[in-house]
Amino acid sequence: RSLDIPLVLSREPCPEDAKWAVLPAAISALKWLVLNPAMRLYKWNQVYKARTKELARLQDAYQKALNMQKLLKPYAEQAVQQEEQQPGGGLVIISAIYGCLESSVPEQRQELQAAAASSTMKADSGSFLTTSMHPLSFDVTIPCQTMVKGSLLILPKGTKAKLDGFYDPDPMQLEPKYLSIRYRYKKAVYDCKYKNEELVELPNSAHTVSLNLHGSAE
Repeated sequence: RSLDIPLVLSREPCPEDAKWAVLPAAISALKWLVLNPAMRLYKWNQVYKARTKELARLQDAYQKALNMQKLLKPYAEQAVQQEEQQPGGGLVIISAIYGCLESSVPEQRQELQAAAASSTMKADSGSFLTTSMHPLSFDVTIPCQTMVKGSLLILPKGTKAKLDGFYDPDPMQLEPKYLSIRYRYKKAVYDCKYKNEELVELPNSAHTVSLNLHGSAE
C-alpha cells in the first residue's frame, strides 16, 4: 500500500499556493489513516451482528448436516475401497471444504486462507474459523466421496448447500462461498477450488498437481 503526496515547486514561495498544495495530501492521509480503517471496522460489526441473529438456525442446520454425514460415512469408506482397487488408483477425496474461504473483511482473510489450506479440518473437530461462535466453513469430504461414481465426481451447477451432508454456513450471502477439494487420482494429488454455483468435474487435468508419483511437491 502506498500514499501519493503531490508537490508543487516554485521559485517564489506563496502561502496561498502552499495551502492548496498541502490540502490534497492531507485529505488523502485522512482517508488512508482514519476513514478506511473505520469503514472496515463498521463492515465487520455489521457482518458480526447479521450472523449472530441467525445463530440458532445455523447451528440447527449444522447439526443436521453432521448427522447426515454420520449416515453417509460407511458408504464413503466403501467408495474409497472401491476406488483404490481401480487399476492405477481411482478417485479418492482427501479433503473437501465448503463455505467462506475468501473474505472481503481484511481481519478474516489470513485465517480463512489458513483454514482452506488445512487438510486436517474435520466436521466434528471444532477447528473451523468461527464468527459469532459458528463455523464459516464446513468439512464435506464424506459426502463428496459418496458421490464419486466410476472414478468421477460431478456436482451440477447451482448452490452446493442443498446436497446431502452439506449446509449453507452463511445464508445471508455476506461472503462468497467456494468448494475447495484436494483429491488423489492415479499417481498424483490435485488441488482445485470452485465457486459455489459452478459445475464441479473431477478429475480434471487442468487442476493443480500438488504431489507427484514420488510424493514430492511440484
